[in-house]
Amino acid sequence: MIDLILRYFSFAWRKSRFIFCLQVAVVLSLLYWILTVINFQNLGENLFASFVGFVAGAILVMAILNKLGVHEDERKVCYDDDQLRLQYKKKYWHVFTLHPGEQLDISQVVSEKLTDVEGSLFDKAYHWVRLFISRGWYHLLNRHLSKNATSDKARVYAEKLFGGANSWDLVDNPQQQFELDGFIMSQYSKIMAAHGRSKHKASLTVRLQDCQLGKDGVYHLVTTRSTYLAHLLTNRAIDYKIDGKFSLREVYENRDTLVPLNKSKMSNHIGINALVFLSEEGTGNKKDRKYLLLAERDKTGTIAKYMLTASVAIRLDMDDLESPLSQEYLRRDAVLNYMPQSLGVSDTWLNSIGQPSITFLGASRDIYEGGKPTFFYEVDLCANAKQYMRARHEYKNSGSHKDEGVDKVAHMHVALWKTLRMNPHEMSKKMRDKLSYTALRHYKYWIKSVEYSRACEKNLLAALWFLGGCEESNE
Repeated sequence: MIDLILRYFSFAWRKSRFIFCLQVAVVLSLLYWILTVINFQNLGENLFASFVGFVAGAILVMAILNKLGVHEDERKVCYDDDQLRLQYKKKYWHVFTLHPGEQLDISQVVSEKLTDVEGSLFDKAYHWVRLFISRGWYHLLNRHLSKNATSDKARVYAEKLFGGANSWDLVDNPQQQFELDGFIMSQYSKIMAAHGRSKHKASLTVRLQDCQLGKDGVYHLVTTRSTYLAHLLTNRAIDYKIDGKFSLREVYENRDTLVPLNKSKMSNHIGINALVFLSEEGTGNKKDRKYLLLAERDKTGTIAKYMLTASVAIRLDMDDLESPLSQEYLRRDAVLNYMPQSLGVSDTWLNSIGQPSITFLGASRDIYEGGKPTFFYEVDLCANAKQYMRARHEYKNSGSHKDEGVDKVAHMHVALWKTLRMNPHEMSKKMRDKLSYTALRHYKYWIKSVEYSRACEKNLLAALWFLGGCEESNE
């Protein structure tokens, strides 16, 4: 009933705001007349009591729906490693070093003037007080991290398909379309109910149909097409309990190994994850890396709401998804073409700093999302933190930026790379598996570093595993 009423109000408001307001006024006037003018005391009291009961019930139902909405992602995809271990044991389990060949340094801080903004003494004093309170709040929330989160080890479930140094080729069949299993189609409305707070759109996607290692030592990839809707009905709702009884993982992925790509009933469209680095002097040199851009997804994301993702975390996209996909495009342009919208900067600025260095790291299947494939990249921009933060700020305030659509970025954290670490499993369930790091924060006149701890999408951890060379350890 609540949903029906809300849909009517939404429709009436969109159709004509004047008529909508007029209707509300008429209803309220009629209600007032019944309660005050008509001399039916009992009728008025009963109507009023019914109205109060209806409003109270509606508020309760909305509160419950809101609570469920906050935890929507947890009901769709299980990120609990302990729970997954019951099924997959340690078959795809990897414990790895975040900074191989480097030294974790959680004591790093940054404090400097960011812009040449001029202001009155009063305004500077006001913003200094805001800075003091804000920094104090952040440090209060994360005061225990420096003591407990000191390890350079991270952990993730992932199946490596191949590394960037491996030889691979690609056969694309753009006219071949993935068809959903009949049972999944019959459960359409029930599964889509899992995505009530997720913004999505109807569009084609590129499906990884198969990946096989040939006798020639080359990985042979076959791609076809699927749809984003099929993705929502399969991989992105893999653990959603249909009718509160069973999930797609229990029906289609119920073994201790993933179903091979060529036999999978999942949509398995290709995801693109790129880790973008900034250097101190903007050289774009790997040896000078100081900052890693960590995207924080907004509340409408189809997964990982309010969580950290890779700097670029999108589906594989092209201007024309019905045209053939090339190996060259997948190696570089799949990232480069969509980097401006992911990083929140203009094409002009990105072109002005010079071509970034893009390295393809390899591909894996995401255990958490039922084997969805992801391709990983590392990117070094020829820019420093000041230049990037200024460019993002100017672009966001220019009014010319496009709607980022599905899985929008709410905030981009400029994290000090060598402070990034994963909270140990021994911490409380609320804190374990989060990433802790120190990041820059802009306070109008100053830039200061503060310590954060955020939950993250598991593919971000897989990207970090590939960045370090896919260190093999399942301790």
